[in-house]
Amino acid sequence: MLKEEKPDVVILDVRLGPVSGMDLLADFYGYLESKRIQTKPRFIIITAYPDEDVKKIALEKYHVDAFLIKPFSPTEMKQKVISAIISILEAEQKNLSFHIKVNHKEQKEKKELVDRKIQNGLDELAKGSNNAET
Repeated sequence: MLKEEKPDVVILDVRLGPVSGMDLLADFYGYLESKRIQTKPRFIIITAYPDEDVKKIALEKYHVDAFLIKPFSPTEMKQKVISAIISILEAEQKNLSFHIKVNHKEQKEKKELVDRKIQNGLDELAKGSNNAET
C-alpha cells in the first residue's frame, strides 16, 4: 500500500503481528533505493515496548520523524503529525525555490545567447553596409 498510495505521513506500529513495523520500514527503504526514489513519506513510529535498539535504528538508520512510546497523549501525536507536515511543506518550498532559480538562470542564459546572435547579425549587417559603401 505504501508503494502504491505514496502517502505523505505514515504512522507505523513496531509490533504488527508476524511481521514487525521495522521489517516493513526496512523493506520499504529497500524498495525506494532499488527504484532510486528520493522522496519518502514522513514516518512516525509508535510502540508499547520501549526498546532502545529499535529506537536507535529507527532514528539513525531510517531517520524517522518521531518515535513515540505508548501511552502518549493525543496532543503529542498531533504535534508530531503537524511537525511532519511542516517538514514536507518546507521541503516543497525549497524545491520550488530551487526550480525557480534554475529556470531563471536558464532563461537568462537563453536571453544572453539570443542577444549575442542578434548582435552578431547586426555586426554582420554593419560590415556588409560598410563594404557596400566603399
